[in-house]
Amino acid sequence: MHFVQVANKLNKSPGQVLVKWGLQRGTSVIPKSTHAERIQENIQVFGWEIPDEDFKMLSSIGEQVSEYKPFFFFFMFLPLKF
Repeated sequence: MHFVQVANKLNKSPGQVLVKWGLQRGTSVIPKSTHAERIQENIQVFGWEIPDEDFKMLSSIGEQVSEYKPFFFFFMFLPLKF
């Protein structure tokens, strides 16, 4: 399960889940949007919580991604030839 599935489970948008996850873990979150409906969604992240099981799963995503970071880091510095 990832953040879109958590959003569907909680009847929230994926953006709301990501903003709420950041707030729930105690970090400062500054969402940005020029779309009125998304700005309104960003405000509606109070009054509910991500359940512990889902919160732990979302928090582990970074650990899963970091396994591949050296691979991508290597290709960032290869010279480009056209």
